[in-house]
Amino acid sequence: LKHTVMEGVTESSARVRMTPENVAGVMIPVFSNAKRSPSSQVGVKEIGSLTGLGRGGQQVTGARESFQKTLALLVELASLQTSFIILDVAIKLTNRRVNALENVVKPKIDNTIKYIISELDELEREEFFRLKLIQNKKEKVAKAKEAAEYAKREERAKTAMTDFDSNTFSAGQSLIGAATGGEDEDVIF
Repeated sequence: LKHTVMEGVTESSARVRMTPENVAGVMIPVFSNAKRSPSSQVGVKEIGSLTGLGRGGQQVTGARESFQKTLALLVELASLQTSFIILDVAIKLTNRRVNALENVVKPKIDNTIKYIISELDELEREEFFRLKLIQNKKEKVAKAKEAAEYAKREERAKTAMTDFDSNTFSAGQSLIGAATGGEDEDVIF
């Protein structure tokens, strides 16, 4: 029987087809049973007809059907197992990347941000100090101008007092006349 079966089969009665499937950006192979060619099934029926002695053909047919069911389950199991392994590798890789981001990249960025903030604060303090110096200088210049103007006014006041001394005024002369050197006819008082 063994030799008859092996000689009667020229190609496999079951084929597995692999199709790629994208799950969350990871390509996973999915296995499925491919349709069998009619010629391969004909050879199996002929073999089954040769083994009809003592209900042996029914046993072989039952074993064949059981094998087909088991083969379909094994293909599905292989598909699931491959998916689990590939997804596990992808998850581990993603976890490594997340850990690298959290433990390496994020602290570097935080340190860079702190450095930039401290430099900006220092620049702000320098600018504030510079503005204070400029303001103090302007105040000194303004005070010096004020002091110079005050000194000029004081000097004018002293010279004006000497020009308008009470001895130089005559009894009938007005202040305007004394200051201008003559009487103004339009002034009444």
